[in-house]
Amino acid sequence: MAVHEDYGLYAVGSKSHTTLLDARTIQCVKKIASKYSGLGIRSTSFYSSLLSIGTGQGTLLIYDLRAGKYLESNINSARSATLKPSSGWTYPDEEVLMDVYRQKYTPAVYTHSVDATGTRIFAAGGPLPINLCGNYLGLWH
Repeated sequence: MAVHEDYGLYAVGSKSHTTLLDARTIQCVKKIASKYSGLGIRSTSFYSSLLSIGTGQGTLLIYDLRAGKYLESNINSARSATLKPSSGWTYPDEEVLMDVYRQKYTPAVYTHSVDATGTRIFAAGGPLPINLCGNYLGLWH
């Protein structure tokens, strides 16, 4: 959950979308559909008129509140701009477990924050499956 004091909004993530709530009435103002279904929204953060959204699939998306849409990629305007973390660290035995299930490990983004200048994003997280042990830290600038 994130709070935007200037706009008077709360942002709350769920399995399929991010809900923006009016801070005074706690009424839904807007539902922002997730770009990736299934693993849910794990973290939200505001910076100016931008809402950043961390997912269980290990992506960080940026939503422009003024434009009412996700930021677009400079390379392909049909795609949303996304930040993807590296694999981070998992307990060595966990890698064997992942091979057994033939899954590609990507850490969920459980928390993230934009610095005061708006030029850096810190993200942290780890494995989504409860039977895995590990962590992830990242800094984009």
